[in-house]
Amino acid sequence: MRLLACVLTILPALARADPEFRLSLAPELEVGGGFDDNLFLNPELVGNTGPQYGDGILHVAPRVAAAVRAYGYQLSLSYDLILHEPLSFKYGIIADQLATLDLRSAVLDTPLVPVVLELSGVVERYDATFTNFPIDGDAITNFDAFGLVGVEAGTALVGSAGRLQAGYRFAVRRYVNRPQQDEEQRVSVSYGRRPLPNLELAASYAYTHLASEQNGTPDFLDDLARHRFAIVARWGSLDGSVRIEPSLALQSVPGIMPSMPALPPGRNDRLVGLLAAASLRMGSAFDLFARYDLLWSRSDDVNPTGDFTRNQVVVGLAVHAFWTNERAPAPETAPDPEPGASTQRLPDGRIRFELRAPYARSVAVVGDWNGWDGSTAALTASGDLWSAALPVPPGRHVYSFLVDGVSVRPPHAESYVSDDFGSENGTFTVPE
Repeated sequence: MRLLACVLTILPALARADPEFRLSLAPELEVGGGFDDNLFLNPELVGNTGPQYGDGILHVAPRVAAAVRAYGYQLSLSYDLILHEPLSFKYGIIADQLATLDLRSAVLDTPLVPVVLELSGVVERYDATFTNFPIDGDAITNFDAFGLVGVEAGTALVGSAGRLQAGYRFAVRRYVNRPQQDEEQRVSVSYGRRPLPNLELAASYAYTHLASEQNGTPDFLDDLARHRFAIVARWGSLDGSVRIEPSLALQSVPGIMPSMPALPPGRNDRLVGLLAAASLRMGSAFDLFARYDLLWSRSDDVNPTGDFTRNQVVVGLAVHAFWTNERAPAPETAPDPEPGASTQRLPDGRIRFELRAPYARSVAVVGDWNGWDGSTAALTASGDLWSAALPVPPGRHVYSFLVDGVSVRPPHAESYVSDDFGSENGTFTVPE
């Protein structure tokens, strides 16, 4: 109660002190079904938590995200739940809950490129109840569950040529059903850019080290090392999107427990993954979606303890909403625009940006004055018209719109210049 009282006291004060104060809430619910031929595989770990069972699945995934933005800084809180219920109702249930609290700095000017700093706290709870069906004997019900607490720190260099990100993660995972504890450290780096207006490409590398023990002694997973490489291609428009992400992970598992020397020796694994996802916009609040997830692993040990495959297909409907306290500028502050103009100069010197996007969930303006960072200049919807009045320094500027993260050529700009990637950016001039 004290925390809630503090929040209710601080938020109105921020709203009065910062004219750009923004509070937003974005709930979403996915409902669908599909098939999983390895129900109880946890891809974040090493292999199966039980025998490989396949079944149809009911997919339910609610998500809630809230954000507060003031003075260019943003504090956001999100909660995700993925619930998979086998349709035969005889194998068990899988539930994965993840909560994240993220603090992102304003864009910091440096002599080279603008920089954004991020700090996140992560809490996760995973539960999987599964049933073994031996050839002889009664069925045996078992479960696997853990809680995870972690912290992540990262930075992003934002420029017109792309976005370079680096991060570090430390997390502790404790199991409920056995005396095991894991300490995970991860270092990651990625680079992304948009070679075409509707196409985003990114490449990433992550190194993960796991320290694991049971009953105070090293576990089979202790000293696991994993190198993961991934490429992401995303094409998107106002009508939908397609995402393809192939990956390759190379990991070594020492596999030695002093208390159990009879266990198999260590091994080296190759994990090949493929994620393919598509969505089709059905309206301002509805999307049809489909996802396919493949994970294929082979190891070099004599006994193939590291060999497994997993194919998962999910299709369904996503329902989403968005609310913000921002409002479009009052009519008396905005002069009559020129027909179709996407920028207007207001009497107070700010520039008003406008874009019609009937089915958009988020619209932002990016340009050379804000480091091409869409998180600093969100537009507000009034019907199908999105707008924002923003301070822009004097001079000639190059800009574009981001609609649901997709670059959109500004309509009816003063003039256009090539973006060197097969499309054009708009220009406008702010007088001294």
